[in-house]
Amino acid sequence: MCIFRDRRRLLVLIALAALILLGGVMRISACWKGYPILQGADESIVVNQAISLLERHSLLVEFYDWPAHLLIKACALIFEAYSQLRFGQPAVAIYPLNPASFYVLARSFTALLGVLMIPLAFWICETVKKGAGLFGAAAFAFFGVYVEHSGYDTTDVPLAFFTLLTIALAIRYLDKATWGRLAALCVCVGVGITVKYTGALACLLIAVVVCVEAWRTRRPRLVILGGAFSVAVVFASFFFLAPNLVINWGRTVWQLGVEARGEYGLLPFFIKLRDYALTWINAGPGVEGVLLAAV
Repeated sequence: MCIFRDRRRLLVLIALAALILLGGVMRISACWKGYPILQGADESIVVNQAISLLERHSLLVEFYDWPAHLLIKACALIFEAYSQLRFGQPAVAIYPLNPASFYVLARSFTALLGVLMIPLAFWICETVKKGAGLFGAAAFAFFGVYVEHSGYDTTDVPLAFFTLLTIALAIRYLDKATWGRLAALCVCVGVGITVKYTGALACLLIAVVVCVEAWRTRRPRLVILGGAFSVAVVFASFFFLAPNLVINWGRTVWQLGVEARGEYGLLPFFIKLRDYALTWINAGPGVEGVLLAAV
């Protein structure tokens, strides 16, 4: 029996590796779509903001719309490393000569996150239901929306990745509740919000798992202590990656209103979050919908 069990585990790992490889090939290939004219909708914003960071020698992204700060800063680091390693010159000097290559690099970062969703989906589905891991991995590997958008330098796939990672970390916390695991979950949510404001919906998952753990262990104080700890860690991680979104809070609130209902203030944004939550519950072609279908 042990031999058959080991053989089955080996076959599962081989199948998972094949899915990751196939998913990676499709996503990396999508990065070249339209080359050398790669400026898809919104893609130029991320690339131009990354170049602007390097030109200003700054860590503050002067962009408040999505806000996409994680993508912009990651792309700035990738651009500079690429330019220095290949040409021995800064990215701001190389970019005007061949901007298309920088779009491919930016898209490749999104594609990498898209590929990482495949083993994440495998682990989540396998943990929730034994034997469902490969179905989850296959669903994320070949799901058309994820494949296509992994080839765009936009916030869609990165937000989906951090949503999936949040689900995985929430499962780990419920499996063994420690402050370290709760902190990791909160950091993931904070980082996800810097990708797109609607990542704040994942705060609901933190609240749920903390309340579940408090009820399961008969520790009502955990709701208050865990809640305060979670708020602090989410805020700290968000502030660390995007401090100007907090410092220039008035500008951020104004943008939230514009993104939501075209009105000033936080209330329209919370209304928009409610609409997104209802979409989640109805399980459209999002992360949770694909996971439910796999399990």
